[in-house]
Amino acid sequence: MLFDVPKGSWSGNPYIRQLIDHLPDDIEALGYRQETALEGEYDVVHMHWPEHRVVGRDRRTRRERRRTYARWLRRLRTQGTPVIHTRHNRAPHDRKGLVDRLLLRRVPRLIGSRIWLTAASMEEAGVAPSTHDVLIPHGNYLPWIAETRPGVVTTSKPSGSVRLLSFGALRPYKNVEETIAAVAASDGFSLLAAGGGRDEGYIAELISLAGGADNVEVRHGQVPDEELIDLILKADAVVASYKDFYNSGVAFLALSLDRPVIVPDGPMTRELREEFGAAWIGLYDPPLTPDGLRQAWDAVASHPPAVVWSPERA
Repeated sequence: MLFDVPKGSWSGNPYIRQLIDHLPDDIEALGYRQETALEGEYDVVHMHWPEHRVVGRDRRTRRERRRTYARWLRRLRTQGTPVIHTRHNRAPHDRKGLVDRLLLRRVPRLIGSRIWLTAASMEEAGVAPSTHDVLIPHGNYLPWIAETRPGVVTTSKPSGSVRLLSFGALRPYKNVEETIAAVAASDGFSLLAAGGGRDEGYIAELISLAGGADNVEVRHGQVPDEELIDLILKADAVVASYKDFYNSGVAFLALSLDRPVIVPDGPMTRELREEFGAAWIGLYDPPLTPDGLRQAWDAVASHPPAVVWSPERA
């Protein structure tokens, strides 16, 4: 099985790493490489984020990757290779140019089966479970945490203020600026926004916004796994104020460390609240305001000591 994620990226993505680890022994997982995609031998392709394969830091790299991707799609179509797609997002997070959009429009024609992560996303798309459309809920990160930090203790220690964390790639679709503004205008809250990001203009905007608030810090840079676990454990809650909340590994990593999440109200997040309970999923009516933040926190402030996980997320 050829994944559209390079093998070098598996270790940095707990979702992919756990997926690979749970494959049956008779399935060999291959990471995406140009040579493998165009000339290698594989029986099925599992796509996750097709748009990632056409990005590059400069124009030359993007041109080369587009050409490679176009050749790969032609090979898949000509050979009739089965293609599975796990639908992580409704659409690419980053705005794509015309060339990329035209190229990526070829992908759905090749997909024979789809894996959906939420019932709400299937309902939104008007899709019913079948042999070609399967619901496999996003798993928890307990195995990854146990491997990364054996014997970790998730008990929280109260402090004077409510410590909030926003983590992951600092990209515009995550709407971190809204969280910064809400926290900056709220007494009794503090925020750490930590993660990498390539959009220098957006990073500069976040740092500038945080610079005017004593209770907000932006920490730009890739966060090592063990440090990320520490940051989550030091927080009282994790905020994910995405503009379009569809699926989020951030929420499941926070819940895996027994930290509640504050997220915008919507079909996907209501489904989470129904499953985990209102004591773990704090909803607010977007946009995030100081009042909305306070109400969402009040809903989860007295959460139980530990999350109860459904066997479907094991």
